[in-house]
Amino acid sequence: MSVHCFVTRPGFFRLLLASAVVVSHLSNLEIGRPAVMIFFILSGYWVTRMFDTKYATGSHRIRTFYASRLLRIWPVYACVLVLAVITFAALNISSQSLSLSNLTLIGLASTGGDPLGVSWSLDIELQFYLLLPIFLGLVVWSEQHRFGTLKLAGLAIAAFFWGWFLQLEFGIWTVLSYLPLFAAGMILARLEYLPTTRTTLLSGLVFLAVGVLATLLPFTEDYLLKDSVTPFPEDWFGMLWALTLLPFIAWNVQQESPPLDRHLGNISYTLYLVHWPIILIAQSFLTSQMGHMWKVIAILVSFTVAVLIYLACDMPLERLRRQIIRHLQIKPAERALA
Repeated sequence: MSVHCFVTRPGFFRLLLASAVVVSHLSNLEIGRPAVMIFFILSGYWVTRMFDTKYATGSHRIRTFYASRLLRIWPVYACVLVLAVITFAALNISSQSLSLSNLTLIGLASTGGDPLGVSWSLDIELQFYLLLPIFLGLVVWSEQHRFGTLKLAGLAIAAFFWGWFLQLEFGIWTVLSYLPLFAAGMILARLEYLPTTRTTLLSGLVFLAVGVLATLLPFTEDYLLKDSVTPFPEDWFGMLWALTLLPFIAWNVQQESPPLDRHLGNISYTLYLVHWPIILIAQSFLTSQMGHMWKVIAILVSFTVAVLIYLACDMPLERLRRQIIRHLQIKPAERALA
């Protein structure tokens, strides 16, 4: 496998996005937020494809879909949170948000108590899972998918304004604020759009050019710096930036993903979960002795712990999840004969 092929695999791309979040938490660059926006697009694509191929028909399909998504997200999150709480207690590190009271995810983005630094996005993800069957039920796709695409795009734009009204005026964070990103992924899944190599490369170049220009232009550089005052929410810029990468994303998700690449994609989730507590621990004990080298240590430890959590926690839980879902998908009459 060539290096070019390896770095463009779907799993490696997700690991790259998770790594961008890690780097963002270790620097003043706001590159983690756009990476999360791209994760939302990918989620819209993969979950829609999964729903269409595995849960669109059959008995108790909605219940099974909900159970599958909850069991994929929550158990590993709970495992990492419990380990982080125990570790912080053992090292005598205090953190108001790092508490077992945050085991629940729904509503956590609105409360502001984000124990792992990324939990708000998991809240938004779960809200998307809850609403996905409703969104797909409201949109009837024609043979050309033209009207379905327009309906979903219109619904997403209307939801975007309503969601940001709730967020800015009342502090209520909902998936509606980010629905255009999820909808973009849903549309890619339904259209099965495969761009040309030229369009794919152009999309990547435009995405990089936007990032470079944003650092050079005085009225956009603040969107790439943390704690800067901006006239509009940073997420608006991040969403627009992420959408420029749509053709590349459409191409990337349709590339072959061999076993190693699938493992890398799965490790991206555990890396996403574990890195913030590790950064806090390294910051507490290593900054005075090592200067900026503590950041390198934090990155290496984050990747190492992410792999260990994946092997010891995520993989066994994933096997259990698949067994539970297979059991739920068996019809009661067939289950009685089994």
